[in-house]
Amino acid sequence: MEYLDEKILEIKNKRRREQQELQGQVNIGGTLYEITTFTFFNGKIRIKLPKEFTDMPPAFAKLKYPAEQRPQIIKMNEDGSINLTLSLYPEKLKETDVFECISGLKTVIERVNPANLFFELKVAESPEVTVGYFEFKSNAIDSDLYNIMFVTPIEGQTLLGTFNCRFSDREDWKPVALQLIMSIRDLTKPTNQ
Repeated sequence: MEYLDEKILEIKNKRRREQQELQGQVNIGGTLYEITTFTFFNGKIRIKLPKEFTDMPPAFAKLKYPAEQRPQIIKMNEDGSINLTLSLYPEKLKETDVFECISGLKTVIERVNPANLFFELKVAESPEVTVGYFEFKSNAIDSDLYNIMFVTPIEGQTLLGTFNCRFSDREDWKPVALQLIMSIRDLTKPTNQ
């Protein structure tokens, strides 16, 4: 009976984390993070992130993202095990094309590394934002990674982002990461200012 009580409590806690509004302090995996709002790309976008996330140092970014075309913005936790990246590209993207865009990206990632294990592909919509994303598990040198790759239109351009953490931390971070991603606002739209 004790085991069943623990399972029920675990399910209730997971639901609470998924429904928790991202503001103030949030407990994620036993660590308290203060959620705050950041703006990027000369004030074009706003996103909620943990205040404790800092810019990844260039030397570390070269190691983690060895391609010359590394993400334009890389935010990380203290030890670099959790990252959120953002890049704004001039390629045109409309809300009606988000599914096609994210599906195409998933196909490319599958072809480049067929060893990745893919999960959900989805377009999530709110009155403020339309985001296409997919989740996948990839291998890294020291552990498996949980990744979310996402796209959304910003001023008619393509905002491409990723979130990643250790696969073992996925249960704690997935609901939070999705809320962070859904907090993106295109500040070039009069309704989002």
